[in-house]
Amino acid sequence: MWVLALTALLVYGSVHTAHSAIPNQTGTEGSNTVLFCKNDGKAIWSKGVDGGRAAILTAQHGKAPIKHKPDPDDRYTVLRDVLLVINNLTLSDSGIYYCNSVPVVSLTVTPSQTETTLCDQTDDTDTESGSTPETEEGSAETGNQQNRAEEVYCLPPHP
Repeated sequence: MWVLALTALLVYGSVHTAHSAIPNQTGTEGSNTVLFCKNDGKAIWSKGVDGGRAAILTAQHGKAPIKHKPDPDDRYTVLRDVLLVINNLTLSDSGIYYCNSVPVVSLTVTPSQTETTLCDQTDDTDTESGSTPETEEGSAETGNQQNRAEEVYCLPPHP
């Protein structure tokens, strides 16, 4: 009985330690990332989903990858040694990735810092460049300038 209890404790400790040893990797929304794993020339890539795993693709050195889920934007590709490349990262790409059923990386995708917000501008003059923006009714070159609110895209304020 003691042997069984000790074995269970050792197995639990090994699994817990292995899970906590997964390296973290971060990427920014819209960028690309490469995920690495040790393999023997063949890799089955999957992502942790709802307590299980969802297969992404199977790659074998020298062969075309087999995709296991629809990828109309061709976001998932492989490099030499069957490394997984994820193009145009989205926030939903965050999660634990597996290579041959072994957790290899915890990916965190952060929002892009260049998001723009819609704001109102009531001055027709661009204060940074000194130029006058074009409007729907005409442009600065035609002399059609009126002092009115326009919708322009601007960057959100820095914290």
